Amino acid sequence: MPLIPATIIAVMLFFAAFAPVVAPSPPNKGSLKEALRPPAWSQGGSWRYPLGTDYAGRDILSRVIYGARVSLSLAALSIPMGVLLGVSLGVVAGYFGGWADIFIMRLVDAALSMPGILLAMVLAGVFGASFLNLVIIIAMVSWPGYARISRGETLSVRERDFVGLARVAGCSTPHILVRHILPNIINSIVVLATLMVGSVILLEAALSFLGIGIRPPTPTWGGMLNEARGYITKAWWLAVFPGAAIAVTVLSINLFGDWLRDRLDPKLRQV
Repeated sequence: MPLIPATIIAVMLFFAAFAPVVAPSPPNKGSLKEALRPPAWSQGGSWRYPLGTDYAGRDILSRVIYGARVSLSLAALSIPMGVLLGVSLGVVAGYFGGWADIFIMRLVDAALSMPGILLAMVLAGVFGASFLNLVIIIAMVSWPGYARISRGETLSVRERDFVGLARVAGCSTPHILVRHILPNIINSIVVLATLMVGSVILLEAALSFLGIGIRPPTPTWGGMLNEARGYITKAWWLAVFPGAAIAVTVLSINLFGDWLRDRLDPKLRQV
């Protein structure tokens, strides 16, 4: 396992789980007297605010820590929803074929024909921006990828001898799907779901940056970048630290996903 990415992921998970304990101060507590204070190592900085403060005097470090909680919570809730919907439809399409396959895959093609960020923007505009709505929106954007992968894997697995023997033995279709199909495609789904965590974080950041994500004053990395736009020339730390949190977290998760793919895929597994 890559040590550095795994360590970064563990730290972010720790921040997300124990933000109230780890954060130096409440994320929305500020003082105009402390507004735009630079990081502690810069002239005029204070170790009371290690990464500086924003225009309202709120601690940047605390807001970055709480932003990890929002981003990772979204991923933890939306990805299982997308997996459940996408894998269910993909397995049905791949196993039964015929009109079910045609109908489901045309839905997938229609969903994939529109850029994910554009579809998410439309849905956020229709349903409104809230944490629960974002969970549902991200699941609706991500399910086609799981459906396509699971369909392809199911088409391969259903032709294997053990599936044919299960049919001859009189096993029911639900039994075959649950006991013989799903266990043999789960590795690919786990890898894809792991890689999707980074995509979810980027999507939430993009929506919050555009002002259609989670509403202020809830701290999110994308929302912090949006607020930093007007201060980029005189308060660089407002954009650098949340941007670095996004970049480092997404890169670490993608590297971990690549390692997991190499471990779970027999074709790529090193002897």
